[in-house]
Amino acid sequence: MARLKNKDYLLRRKFLLLLWEHEETQRILSFLEPNKQFVLNSYFATGKPGLSDEEALAYRKTRSNSEAFSAGKAFNELCRFLSEEKKRESGMRVYPLIWQVINVEGPTRALVMVCEEYKEVAFWAPSCFS
Repeated sequence: MARLKNKDYLLRRKFLLLLWEHEETQRILSFLEPNKQFVLNSYFATGKPGLSDEEALAYRKTRSNSEAFSAGKAFNELCRFLSEEKKRESGMRVYPLIWQVINVEGPTRALVMVCEEYKEVAFWAPSCFS
């Protein structure tokens, strides 16, 4: 497989960022296996949309050759899916969507709310919470 030129890397990165912008287009990525989604997100830095082109290219230099190869294979598979009409018929497999950045605020707030709600229970049954 030929080495990806900087210009092509930036075009692919912008394409993936566009897919991530809208909920309707994010679903397209769910036709890739989770590990392939992860390698695309990692290699093309889709979790860092604010990077300039120069920063994105500098980030690319920090990635390994094996990651570049895996990302290229995953991107080509995504392109094949988009170009093959027959794959969109019934019987296609859908995978969970992998998020680039994990949001910990929501689960943390929920945990605090549960703890506050049940602190009276903890007072009566401290052995359950230790």
